[in-house]
Amino acid sequence: MPLILDQVADRAAKLLLRTGHVQSADDLNASFRRIEVDMGAVSWEPGAKVQFRTHGATFRTFTPFDWDGRTVSFLVHRHGGTGPATAWADSLAPGAEVQAFGPRRSLHLTDLEAGPVLVGDETSFALAAAWAVHGTAPAAANLFEVTATAEARPVLAHLGVEPTHLVERSDDDAHQPELVRLALDALGRHPDAPVVLTGKAQTIRAVRGAIKEAGLSPTARVKAYWDPNRTGLD
Repeated sequence: MPLILDQVADRAAKLLLRTGHVQSADDLNASFRRIEVDMGAVSWEPGAKVQFRTHGATFRTFTPFDWDGRTVSFLVHRHGGTGPATAWADSLAPGAEVQAFGPRRSLHLTDLEAGPVLVGDETSFALAAAWAVHGTAPAAANLFEVTATAEARPVLAHLGVEPTHLVERSDDDAHQPELVRLALDALGRHPDAPVVLTGKAQTIRAVRGAIKEAGLSPTARVKAYWDPNRTGLD
């Protein structure tokens, strides 16, 4: 039965999905892989998303961080080294064919006139890079919770993103109050800045709650990229 389902998915994919070809696939370090794909002539904007078919009817969503003509750049965070997205990304090599749905709007950022306070994690690096290159104004602040500062910092430098603060996460989220404090401080220093919250659902909830409790009401754009209690968030 799984084989029949895969065959059905293959036929549907040819009709419904965009076909691209990998131009390059390079490890930036043990946790991050940069992939460039010829996606054809399509339009992009900061915050757009693409859903790549990893196998069968399984898709994983990625944010492009740069685009030049037909070539689009993606960043894959291995996020523990397991799962369909990691296995798929590790299998890619120049010339490989990929199938994708999109680009489609995920976060509507093009109407932001001021540089945002961006709060996220490793899954937010690509969005921060897309904004750094194609946004309407430099980010007011880039705040990230990360597993390892030593791994994250050179990747951000490679992407052209200057982190305002990197906060190393702990298993029990004991780091979270520090990230919340830094977000409130950044909004206090930049009262006209919008806030863009992406990454882990629980962190987003904590930051949003603190902003509300502080009596602040910035323009907000919010998108949870992952939740440890759920799989396959879009």
